[in-house]
Amino acid sequence: MRKLIWTCVVVSALFISFATSAMEGQVDHERAEAEAYIAQIILAHQYEHNFDYVKALECFRKAAQWGGAEALFSIGSDYEVGNGGVQMDYTEALKWYHKAVKGKIIRGGDETWQRGASVAIRNIETRLANSQKLKDKKEIGDTVCDIDGSRVGQVEKVYKDKIEIIRNGTKLEWIKYDDVIKCD
Repeated sequence: MRKLIWTCVVVSALFISFATSAMEGQVDHERAEAEAYIAQIILAHQYEHNFDYVKALECFRKAAQWGGAEALFSIGSDYEVGNGGVQMDYTEALKWYHKAVKGKIIRGGDETWQRGASVAIRNIETRLANSQKLKDKKEIGDTVCDIDGSRVGQVEKVYKDKIEIIRNGTKLEWIKYDDVIKCD
């Protein structure tokens, strides 16, 4: 709770700084917009820290109006995993990640969010391509992977909607048939 109060104080100070500059007629619009963006980002991260993902997403959406890569990436991430009161939606996540790749560098580190968005795009595209393979027939001896393409093991037994997986001679578990794909 103290961290949230401290964050509110910092955010308020940034807005007061802008208001004071505006009253003095010394408005540097670019700086003011950057400060407002950073204030929203800080507040969003504080809400995330307190597990209030709905309010965090609201702050990221407000920050996104300035086109910063971090805000755009964070919205895409929420759609990718279904956080912040939104349903998991890869199409919507891809839209926001593509915006993040082209997003502005407003504060240090935003280029990292751009690179992260590029990686997220590739991962989602791989998952979507692999999701078509989930229904492929799996037989004893087949090597299977999870939907991201990471090797899980070999099929030991097949029973209705489940398969038994072994890795290095050790039985792992029974998993749902449609949770893995045949590796190429």
